[in-house]
Amino acid sequence: MNLHSPTQRPAPPIQIITPRRRESTAQLEYSAHPGSLLGGAFSCTPRQGCQTIPRLQLAETHLAYLRAGYKDKTSPLRQELDQLARTYRFGHNRLAVYAHDEDIAQNIIRAIQGIAATLSTPDEE
Repeated sequence: MNLHSPTQRPAPPIQIITPRRRESTAQLEYSAHPGSLLGGAFSCTPRQGCQTIPRLQLAETHLAYLRAGYKDKTSPLRQELDQLARTYRFGHNRLAVYAHDEDIAQNIIRAIQGIAATLSTPDEE
């Protein structure tokens, strides 16, 4: 017997996929590679169309990118994060973030979980 309604059930953890850790049981995988919407336009190694930054600054720079993108209500990044948060909170699929760096994936996961925590259930609207 399921004691949780579909909107109250605990969300499964979001998995992280990296070049070193490729196994996943997720049904939906989202790319956060350098140059992608979720990954941002910067990298630790030279890539076309990306700003090269030192490894120690990657997580902080990426987090600033996510915050700035989310402040703009019309930003494609905000729309993507909102959609991921809704899927995470109310969907039935397990999610995974595929990134070249685990810190980038962790930033995205924390953003998704934080946004999801603020969403009202369809019953409350």
